[in-house]
Amino acid sequence: MAWLVLATTTLLLSSSLAVFEPGCSFMNNQCVYNVKLGHEGQCDAQRTATTTGGGTDTCCNAVQGNMKNLQGVVDELVKQMHEFQQKLGISQSSSVLLNKTTNERDQLLQALENKAAELNSSQANLAHLVQQSANLIQSFKEEIANLTRDLNNCRGVLGLQTSNVSHSTAPGDYTMSLCTFENDTCGYIDLYSTNQWQIGHRAVASTSGPREDHTTGAIKGSYMYIDPKSGDYDYNQRNRTFYLASPEFRPAPAYCVRFWYNMYGADTRSLLVYAKVGSGLGYPIWRSYGNQGQTWHLGEINVDPEFTGHPFKVVFAAMTDAYMIRISYNPYYKSSNTRDNIAIDDVFVYNTTCGHIPTCPPGAVTRKGANSSSCYTFHTTPKPWYKSAEACRQEGATSHLVAITSKEEQDFIVSSIKQSAVLNAAGSYGWYTSGNDEGYEGHFDWTDTGTPYHSAYSDWHQGQPNNVANDQDCLLLQYANANYEWGDVGCDEAHPYICEVDLPVV
Repeated sequence: MAWLVLATTTLLLSSSLAVFEPGCSFMNNQCVYNVKLGHEGQCDAQRTATTTGGGTDTCCNAVQGNMKNLQGVVDELVKQMHEFQQKLGISQSSSVLLNKTTNERDQLLQALENKAAELNSSQANLAHLVQQSANLIQSFKEEIANLTRDLNNCRGVLGLQTSNVSHSTAPGDYTMSLCTFENDTCGYIDLYSTNQWQIGHRAVASTSGPREDHTTGAIKGSYMYIDPKSGDYDYNQRNRTFYLASPEFRPAPAYCVRFWYNMYGADTRSLLVYAKVGSGLGYPIWRSYGNQGQTWHLGEINVDPEFTGHPFKVVFAAMTDAYMIRISYNPYYKSSNTRDNIAIDDVFVYNTTCGHIPTCPPGAVTRKGANSSSCYTFHTTPKPWYKSAEACRQEGATSHLVAITSKEEQDFIVSSIKQSAVLNAAGSYGWYTSGNDEGYEGHFDWTDTGTPYHSAYSDWHQGQPNNVANDQDCLLLQYANANYEWGDVGCDEAHPYICEVDLPVV
């Protein structure tokens, strides 16, 4: 800026000096000169004789000579400044340059604001694109699983070999077949026309069998069970066995079978599992006996390579001693040993060893708490509550819709959601949990184990639950702006959901 000021000063001096000439007078015995800007060639009219000699002409000539010398110096200075301006490429006044600088600053600020808006828009578009991609991939997986299941069913009915691929958990590593018995039997069929397995809902008896299915733990869920008073249940017909066979699995170096079973009832006898090769059952590869209580239990089998080297089927065999006692000679019978409703659900078959299957699904986040530990997966594709529960089971034998039983767990889940732009975007629709009150209105239980239970911890939003239209039975992490406090919604609504695997506390 210093050179701009100097240049401006020079221009002012040069323009001013170009329009006047010095005037002079001799007065009070002294030579006096006056400079009047804009009045060329004028001198003071009053003149007197000089006492120092030289007269007025000498005085004026001397003054005019000095002024001419000064004018030459100034002209040279202006010339040098012009040359300096030309070398620097300066042709505008300081005011013009200042205005230009201000305009450029404003333009730059506007450009930055435009770029910031574009960046924000790009981030939102990216989050939307990621969610759309995840939804599309999940839809493809579900469609493939549905098509494979339908193919298995058709092949099973026709007596043909079936495929064991219904859901891939690690592409190129191993495959998994799962049957939840929610919509059909997935190609599992009775070996014989008598003593057939049945699809059950809720408790089929007050003193035996499960309270709910294992997949959803709610009243609309399904499982397979035996009714000891069905089939060839007759006078003194004991030791009856109900056989349920899977589709055929292809040979592989190893297989792992995991399933959930319920053996509750005072008369419960036994549940056996066979690996059926060809037409023979051979010896059982797994067995359990007697009353195991009302909860569901996990069974696990590493199938011997002697079986897996051939095509084979998994066969569940439930045995009962239920029969009828004839009373006197009247056509009247009394039931005996009928508290024996053995059940199975969520059957997984992997073509690898059980030890090779990871505890947590890929991409899960792990929480290690003081009293409990879990890993979680967040699914942004909205589903109804029952479909969400079934989808969580597909992740593994111990995976389920999340059950939040402490503030520590609630805080961890909320923090995990807020750290992800994608989860934040999906969270505006809320997140399904395993909470449900279909069994008893207003009494929300966690259903992740298949045996509903209550927890002392809750985080309901003000005014919730409110059961609008008498049709809100499922617990949602609903209020994103209030740290996802809970609300109740209709179970048919589609929402994102959270799956959980409980880990052992070390």
